[in-house]
Amino acid sequence: MSKRTLGSLADLAKIMEEASNPESAVREDRKETKPKVTAAKKHGSSLKARVVDPKRKAWYDKRLREQVAPKPLEEAAAPVAVEPLVDPSHTKAVATKATAGLLQVLANANKPKTETKSRAEAWRRKPGDPVF
Repeated sequence: MSKRTLGSLADLAKIMEEASNPESAVREDRKETKPKVTAAKKHGSSLKARVVDPKRKAWYDKRLREQVAPKPLEEAAAPVAVEPLVDPSHTKAVATKATAGLLQVLANANKPKTETKSRAEAWRRKPGDPVF
């Protein structure tokens, strides 16, 4: 251990000894606490009342009443014609093409794969060789 460490341990021992002494003035519980000084609160607000435009308030109240008011039964009971988004013949054609493509892939699965030209490693390529 260095002298610095021994010195700091000795200081720590002195602090612990002082803290253990109930009559010590160093103890935190013996120190007098100062009361916090609080600023006097102002009574009354410094905010001004917001000025409301009467025309804007009337427009807002009217819109609010329109949203809350129940709709008449004639408007609510009107039948709505729903058109299909996609023609059924189109969906059938797409499904047939997708199925044919899937069947073709499955049929080709039994056939052995043809050898493709392997690409040379990057470090073996010459400057004029294609990358792909």
